[in-house]
Parts: sequence; C-alpha cells; structure tokens
Amino acid sequence: MLRSVRVLVTTPLVVGGLVLAGSTVATAGAGSPPGSQPQQIGRTAGAAGLPQRLALGAAPAVSNDDATFFGNACASPSSCVAVGFYQIPSEDIAPALVENYTGTSWQADEPIPQYGGYATIADQVSCDTATTCMLVGEHYTSPAKPSMLAEFSSGTSWSILRWNNPRGVRWGVLDAVSCVGSTYCMAVGTADRAVQQNYSAQWRGSTALNQISTPNPAHARWAEIAGVSCLSATDCMAVGDYESAAKRVLTFAEVWNGKKWRLLPATPNVRHEKESLFNDISCATATRCVAVGFTVGAGSRAVEHPFAEQWTGGKWRLTAAVSPSGAALYGVSCPAASYCIAVGADGRAALSERWNGSSWRVFRIARTSGTHNRDSLDHISCISTKHCVAVGVRNIPARNYTNQTLAEVWNGSSWKLQKTANP
Repeated sequence: MLRSVRVLVTTPLVVGGLVLAGSTVATAGAGSPPGSQPQQIGRTAGAAGLPQRLALGAAPAVSNDDATFFGNACASPSSCVAVGFYQIPSEDIAPALVENYTGTSWQADEPIPQYGGYATIADQVSCDTATTCMLVGEHYTSPAKPSMLAEFSSGTSWSILRWNNPRGVRWGVLDAVSCVGSTYCMAVGTADRAVQQNYSAQWRGSTALNQISTPNPAHARWAEIAGVSCLSATDCMAVGDYESAAKRVLTFAEVWNGKKWRLLPATPNVRHEKESLFNDISCATATRCVAVGFTVGAGSRAVEHPFAEQWTGGKWRLTAAVSPSGAALYGVSCPAASYCIAVGADGRAALSERWNGSSWRVFRIARTSGTHNRDSLDHISCISTKHCVAVGVRNIPARNYTNQTLAEVWNGSSWKLQKTANP
C-alpha cells in the first residue's frame, strides 16, 4: 500500500489523461497484495535519469491552479515552509509546490527543480533553521511507478538529492523527513523490491542520501514507514503500518540509535478494528512521543475513527483520542512533553485535538467560508505551545479540480485562518 493519509481529499490527480485514483496521492489501498503497483499517472515512459527540465512560466498556486499543501515546517513565528503540489491543466503537468511564510504573508517560493511532463509531489518538509530545509516525496517519470524525491535548500534555491529509485527498487516513495542541525536529516518511506518494504536513508551534509538497512515486522505482506521524529543524529523514532499474515493492517514502531534501526515490541492496536494506521509522529523528548492516525472497522463497520498512541515508560500505549465517526488524524506536533496538537478532518471540516499528557480534547477550528467549504488539515508544526501552524486543503464538495491551499495558525487559545498564495 502507499500512504492513504489523504483519503478525505477527493480531487483526483489527472496528468496526461491518466488518473491517480482513490485519494489525492494515495495509490493501492490498504490490504493490497504484496508487490501491487501504484495507480497510473503521467504520460508514457520518460527517459532514464533526469529528463529535460521544465521551464515553468507561472508562479506556483496562481489563480485557477488546483493546489494542495501536504506538509510544513516552522523554524520561528516568522519563518515557515509549506509543501505539496499544484496542477496546471493548460500545460498538463503537476509540479511540486513550495510556499514561504515570512511573518506577514505566504508567498510562492522559487519553483523547485521540475523534470519531465509528469507529476512531482512534495509530501513533507523539515527545517531545522530558517535557511536549512529538506523536502521529500515522489515523482512520476513512468505512468505506473513512482520514484523517490528528495531536495535540499540552504535558503537560496532547491537542489536534488534523490531523483531515481535505488538499484533493485521497482518503485518507491519518501513519506516523511526529520532534520536536526544543519547537516543531518532522516528520510523514511517505502520501496518495492518484489515485496513492499520499509525504507530509510540519512543525509549528513553531503550531496547524497545514504540508504540504511531498515527492518520490517515479522511476516509482513507489505510495510511502510509513515512518519519519523529525530531529536539528534543518534535518536530517531519512526512509526508505520504493515499487513499481517492474517491480512490485518497494523501499526509498528522502530528506534534509531545512530548505527541501526531496532523494531520495538508490538504497538497496541484497537480491538475489533480491521485496520489501524499511523500517519505521523512527534517526540518532545527521548522518552515522550505521540503518534496519530486512524482506524477502520471491518465489514459494514468500515468507518474511520481518530487513533493515537503515546510512547512513555519505554512502551507504546493507546490513548483515548476523541473519536467522531468518519474522522482521521493526519499530523501531530509536540512542543512539550505534555502538550501536543493533532490535526486532520472529519469529512467536511478540519479537525484539531489537543493532548495534555493524559487526555485529548477537541478544539474548535477556524472554518473557511464561501464555496470552498470542505477543509482538511494534513500537517502541523509547533515551535511552542503558543504558536503552531497547520496546513492542508479546502475544496468544493463533489467538484473536481477545486483544491486550494489552506493554512491556519494557533496562538495558544484559538485558531485563525491565514491567507495563502491562492486565496
């Protein structure tokens, strides 16, 4: 399976007449057989290596372009980066999207390198400073199989670190990244080598990502790391999902000590639910982390509910996330050991819940108005308990190609909408 964190965003991604179905970027859904191919996107086959670079005339996310934020990272109240993708129907391409917040407004960044007439999707970004950022995701130079994408910026421009899949990988995606300091980042995702497996790679200030041996849960039919949170180059926690031999989708976690990954004892899963999925993780300290996602019931009870766990006392424990039916949590950020905010969607509106170290509470979130009135928040970045920024998408229900970027800021007591580059 490829990540299905955007199940509530219904606008399909169509490039070259081919559709990436299911969700905006998710592909083969939960429970897919091992080695299953992602849905098709793009034109027929591209050249090996880097194709001809596109000359993009328009700035990202201009009026009438279909745009979505998937990830963000804030280094200070006046410095945030948000990433995703946008579509230019007239040119039949879907480039990656980067916007910067400089304290007063969101502005389109210099277009990041785009190659070939296909889709390039930035899933997540991590910035340890205002000028040091890495984004990860996937791109399509083949109509059926994505390739890993990683780009780095030192504050002036974006440069490619990873464009092709590693040798022996049929298709791959980088789902998340966590950077600490100006010379260390950990990127995670999935790679298909006949069987879909966990994948990770670290960057130590060079011009390349170095792949790391990454264990999979025993008897996994497929596995994928969904999120990672690093406190240092020798302390990272990652979470993900896998399909068991009994064809249940379950969660897992593993820890990085600077030399190798180690699978932790089984993370608890909600009883009687067919699927439990992690989407994101945030660690405030080496002993306190929170991971969020959603569960899916079996059979006629195939309804989503928010799902959260806490790492404390050397083990993962279920927490009682507030669970409106049909809702999911997509992102979480913990600026303190007993303070986390998680965001997501409940089908029509964005969802926000706060963790105080012992319980979750739903907080009213700012709603968009007008015709673009279905909101989803996909990611959140907090620099303190009094300043968080969440990003996502708003669109018109039941109408394709109406996505517009969405950003909201938390001041410690309430949410406020921010004007992005495509209001």
